Order: sequence, then C-alpha cells, then structure tokens
Amino acid sequence: SITSAGYLKGNGIGDSQYSIIQKHLVVNGYVYEVKMKRKVEKDTENRLFFNAYPYPLVFNRWDRGYGFDYFNNGTWRLVQREGGIQTYLVPLTESAAIVPYGWNKLTIWTHGSEIHLWINEEYLGMFPSSTFDEGFVGIGMYMNQSDNPLLVDWATLEYSDTPPYPLP
Repeated sequence: SITSAGYLKGNGIGDSQYSIIQKHLVVNGYVYEVKMKRKVEKDTENRLFFNAYPYPLVFNRWDRGYGFDYFNNGTWRLVQREGGIQTYLVPLTESAAIVPYGWNKLTIWTHGSEIHLWINEEYLGMFPSSTFDEGFVGIGMYMNQSDNPLLVDWATLEYSDTPPYPLP
C-alpha cells in the first residue's frame, strides 16, 4: 500500500515472504537503486531481487536469480536462487554503512559478467555473475511477526555503462 507520506509500505501476516516486482524484463548493464527501511525486524532480510524470475514461487520465494539482502543487525549478503535452492555467494558480512532501523540506499550495478554492490554509497565489492544475465528486479522482505513493515521511499532502474559511484 502507499502511505499518506507517499512511501510504499509492505505489511501482512507473520512468518511469510513478501515481494513486489518491476513489470519489465531487464538485461545486464543497469543500475538498480532503492531507498528503504525496516522499522522493527532485526534479523530478517530486506531484499533486492535482480536478474530474477519469481515463478514458480516456492514458499512465496522467487524461483531463480540474485538477491541482495541487508539486515538491521548491521549485516548484508548476496544470494543466488535456482529451482528454489538458495546459495550464499557472499555469506552474512558486517557493514558499518548499514543504518539499523533507518533509511538505507542499496545500489546494484550489473556490468557484463560483474555485479557491483553499494550500501549508502559505500562500495561492498565486485562479484562474478555467470549464471543469470537477465530477469526482473524487485523488492522483498521476510516478516517474522505481523505488522513489522518495510517502507520504500523510492526505487530507480536505468541502463548505464558507467558505475553510479566511484570504484576503488
């Protein structure tokens, strides 16, 4: 739903996955950036899907593609799903760039066979992307209990041959 302040608000029953999809298929060579915050949950994921396909949904989880997660406990990870099986390309990793319970800007730049990630404009690194080079983008979350919303201030998606922020 959209709040009176204009935010996208995800909410629902507990112990479930929730997501929203951008309706157009994209291919590598784009910047996907989302500003979002989780008001309550500390140890459950807030996720950007990219180069991903939602169907068939398995336990409300997208079937295949990549996920860039952050948690209010100050950690993030990069996951790959294929056929409902999740593999951690980057396991839970701490980052001082994450603002617990505050607004966080997650940025993905897909370039050729590379994935570049930022949180709040802090570069997290480059990761090889040899499995998926097209798909959909979206936003998701896992909710332990009811009424623990994820708010989205804005999301942008644009094709770009240049990184959105300087690379080290």
